[in-house]
Amino acid sequence: MKQSTLFKAWKKPGAAKRRSSSKARDQLTKRIQSSLTSKSTSQSTSTNATSQSSVPSVKSEGRSRPVKRGQRTVFDLCIDGGRKLKCEQRGQGVKRSASSESTSAGKRQEDLVLLSDDDDAQLMSVADQLEQAGPPLEAVENPTENGFDPAAGESWIYPTNLPIRDYQYAIVEKALFHNTLVSLPTGLGKTLIAAVVMYNYYRWFPEGKVIFMAPTKPLVAQQIQSCSAIMGLSPDHCAEMTGSMLPKRRAVEWREKRVFFLTPQVLVNDLVNRLVDSSLIRLVVVDEAHKATGNHAYCQVLNELKAQTSPDLQFRTLALSATPGSDNTAIQQVVDNLLITRVEARSEAELAHFQRDRQLTVHVVKLEGPILEIRQTFLDKVLSPLIGKLRSVGAMWSKSPDTVSTFDLLKCRDQFRANPRKPTFYKGSVEGDFATAISLYHAWQQLNDHGLRSMYAYLQGIVNGDSGSNSTRNELKYNGPFLDIMNTLQEMFGEKGNISLNTSGLMPTQHTPGRPSNQGSARVSLAGQQPPPPFVYSHPKLMKLEEIVVDHFSKCEDAANTRVMIFSSFRDSVNEICALLRRHRPLIHPMSFIGQGGAGVEQDAAGGGGGAGRGRKGGQGLSQKHQKMVVGKFRAGRFNVLVCTCVGEEGLDIGEVDLIVNFDQPGSIIRLVQRMGRTGRKRAGHVHVLLTQGKEETKFKKVQQSCNSMTKSLQSLKGISLCAYNPSVLPRGVRPSPLKMFIQPAAAAAAA
Repeated sequence: MKQSTLFKAWKKPGAAKRRSSSKARDQLTKRIQSSLTSKSTSQSTSTNATSQSSVPSVKSEGRSRPVKRGQRTVFDLCIDGGRKLKCEQRGQGVKRSASSESTSAGKRQEDLVLLSDDDDAQLMSVADQLEQAGPPLEAVENPTENGFDPAAGESWIYPTNLPIRDYQYAIVEKALFHNTLVSLPTGLGKTLIAAVVMYNYYRWFPEGKVIFMAPTKPLVAQQIQSCSAIMGLSPDHCAEMTGSMLPKRRAVEWREKRVFFLTPQVLVNDLVNRLVDSSLIRLVVVDEAHKATGNHAYCQVLNELKAQTSPDLQFRTLALSATPGSDNTAIQQVVDNLLITRVEARSEAELAHFQRDRQLTVHVVKLEGPILEIRQTFLDKVLSPLIGKLRSVGAMWSKSPDTVSTFDLLKCRDQFRANPRKPTFYKGSVEGDFATAISLYHAWQQLNDHGLRSMYAYLQGIVNGDSGSNSTRNELKYNGPFLDIMNTLQEMFGEKGNISLNTSGLMPTQHTPGRPSNQGSARVSLAGQQPPPPFVYSHPKLMKLEEIVVDHFSKCEDAANTRVMIFSSFRDSVNEICALLRRHRPLIHPMSFIGQGGAGVEQDAAGGGGGAGRGRKGGQGLSQKHQKMVVGKFRAGRFNVLVCTCVGEEGLDIGEVDLIVNFDQPGSIIRLVQRMGRTGRKRAGHVHVLLTQGKEETKFKKVQQSCNSMTKSLQSLKGISLCAYNPSVLPRGVRPSPLKMFIQPAAAAAAA
């Protein structure tokens, strides 16, 4: 009996909104009787062990007069075999509670459901209670179905070796029996929740497979250590699997191991190639679940599991994310793709007493000096004529050139392709103009948010053929105002326009200490060597950044143990910041921390460009092995400032960070929350946000408002529809009881 089927039969079109309690009770009784009889007869046929007398009967008791506001009617739905559902219908309010009592026939479960006759749908909860409850534990005919261990299934274990927090305990209690999306602020114990749920499914299903998925290999390695430390999972039963492991070896691991930590790409490949028996998978944990949109590997895994295990879907999903989505549409995608039937969300305000104080300071800087002059020239003589050209052929709507974004250009280009307003022979010319405009507006964003040096390095890549399209490069070669601006920037920043530093971040280039910067921090000068040339501040943000970081280290009482993280979306900006801060050694030891891709720009994470931000050919990032090395050196104190692109925003355990500086404003709520969540975990922290006056400032305010509305949407589920089907992974009627006990971590157990 499924609730949806019963509901459709009960809620007929045109049904009256209010019914008397007698009529509602009688119709509900008949439907439950019919469903239970049909179900019991089916079971009797399959087992050949049930007689006609064992078919449950349902009867109703109580008064039958209509319910008026302030009054109530009590009636019972009784089922032979000791089960009884008591329904209390009131003229106002709906409440539910459960209790149990003993009878001469043994234990009897009694559920009390308070119903309102204002909505017929409330009566469906009665049938739902009966369906979900199932027979008592003693009446389970096949307690070992799906490999379930009935002895272990009498309880679920919660560890006492770590402080017990009420919100974590409550979430675990729900996540064990529902496909749950858990949204907690960064650093408040999502991994513990996952470890406890994994441990109990590991106990309950001795032959089953428990899977933890994370988006990157370093994060996978980190999570296997964390979960083992929390719940003492046996190393003999755990496996960390990567794409570098040969398929034959992975097939052996799937047969011999029980708990798996891997990336989703590995799992989807092994499911498709049948290296893993999908019918044995009992739990799938999805870390950084906000990525489960579109055709991400997370979505492919769930789609393959559904295809191979339908219709029963005998596996539980647990999704973890500090920010499941930037809006309701994104959150709904995550809910649908991961089969979520329950959301457990807590706001920072609710959990404030579990967090250290985190102060937020916003700095709005105004463009002035050379950057303002070059900006105006670039706008008037390069961008405006190009936008005017697109308008003249009807490919661009009327909009001030200084407010156009790459998103606007991409949208106009799509509209032009769908409905060109000029003859066909114009199409190639317009496509070329769009490509040039997209590239130049990406440079415009770099100028406004990051500075002239980042802009120059990006444009130089286009001119040299390292990035961008051939049509864009040919167009710019004959653009006089553009070439004048490039010559001016070349005089400011040197022949190549970039900075002498090792972009890998593993071995910082040895710079000769020179004269102090504007902040006057002391440095030791090496005899016989020329000081470096004065640093050219390509954006006012750099002066404010230098002031904040130098002030932090100068005033910190424990300067040897304090750590700082600086975030910027583009690698050229990261390199520039590192070069600036290296001038303050030995007080400050910065290190760049970038992604492993060959692109010169962290374009996908930055969310802009639409193809204009492709990196320079031959650019090298950090491999995941080197990323782990960088994080280890930062935690050990070899470096005290980590300058990151988006790779430092999520997942990896960076350690305690006292100061966060956002050099730019990410367009995503997810990225902003993850950046800020890097501090204020075990000790107080401070977050500084640097914004350029104008568009970036406005974007930050919108993101803050969206963040507040996202939290409210998650908690109220307004505008979000949960999946209707929640698979019963445990045998029907099994209700494990909570058991708190001390769990010895795996490392300690092995040492003993």
